[in-house]
Amino acid sequence: MEQASIQEVTTHLTAKVLISGEFATSVDQVVYEVSTTTEIRKQLQVQFFEKLLKQGNTDYIWVDARELADLLSEEMARTLVRVIEKFNPKAVELSKVFKSWKEFKAFEPVLERLNLQGGFPDLAKLKEYASKRFPVLVLIDVGGSIMCRTGEKIAVDHLSSSNFCQIKQHYHYYRPGFDHFLARLISHQRVQLGFYTSIMRKNVLPLLFQLFQCKNLRAYSTDISMIFDQSYNSDDARPGRKPFATKRCLERVLDDDHVKGNFTKDSILMIDSDVLKILDYPDNAITMKPYETEDVLQKTAGHEDILFEVATYLDGLLDSTESAPEYLNSHRKSGTTIFDHPEYVAYSSSQSKQGASASEIDACELQEQSQRSSLQD
Repeated sequence: MEQASIQEVTTHLTAKVLISGEFATSVDQVVYEVSTTTEIRKQLQVQFFEKLLKQGNTDYIWVDARELADLLSEEMARTLVRVIEKFNPKAVELSKVFKSWKEFKAFEPVLERLNLQGGFPDLAKLKEYASKRFPVLVLIDVGGSIMCRTGEKIAVDHLSSSNFCQIKQHYHYYRPGFDHFLARLISHQRVQLGFYTSIMRKNVLPLLFQLFQCKNLRAYSTDISMIFDQSYNSDDARPGRKPFATKRCLERVLDDDHVKGNFTKDSILMIDSDVLKILDYPDNAITMKPYETEDVLQKTAGHEDILFEVATYLDGLLDSTESAPEYLNSHRKSGTTIFDHPEYVAYSSSQSKQGASASEIDACELQEQSQRSSLQD
């Protein structure tokens, strides 16, 4: 016990973060006291910190943050002290100091101010590494969102062979602009793109392979790794739904080995064109107008605009300090978020009256795949 006490005395000290006033007098002095370790003293030798760090005594060290006073709260002062203590000139190493994307984004203005003094890691690189450390799993539906899937070939003159593909007995007509949309998502530093579908895996794999043969997607063909097929859905036995209808079961996704430990509901967003499939997860899903047979036949305009609007909404989420549920709740955009959708309003109303029934809890159990193979194959 005595040795532990000595270790504590010799390795810990207080960082006095001076916000206003002078070091020598307590008059008009505002100071945040932050617990740190003696490792911070090593940074006294780093030229970059000459203006920030001042020797105190054996129990504390001064951090002169008066030029950062307008940016620092007490919580931000703690982050500043940790950044100084763990400072590494390599952006990839410094990015590991931050505990969350929210903390990094909140501290970004301080980093920009510090960077003006010179000698700081490339902020663009630092943001890139921080983005990759705190990704968002974006799960997009296939049929309806990025293509129209039909059992018969649509005979129209304006379509070329590059606008559709055939996988077994199904024809898949690409939504205009889908390739630019997917490329924009995949290339975003914070996005881990996944595909979430009711189609069986053996059928969706060749379809995705065909999609990524498009000119704007070929460079990303090796990025098709997160695929959540029919087995990640649950039966949808709600009144009015078709036989063998399914809905999303996010709990199954969260239990996947590639997701578990890497993502939570705070960092997952689903995109779907069928509101009924995502009604159970309004805090984790956005919707878009589906691409349907009529759109293919009539060459309906505006589909690139729909995808652009969804991508722009995602950019806002990805650059904010909020989690996916927080952002969706604070940015309830009509036509994108589902909170004001008639189906959701009716569904949530019925749920509040009935409560969670045993049948709804059991709905996450799928029927044998053979029961619907004739419909999904």
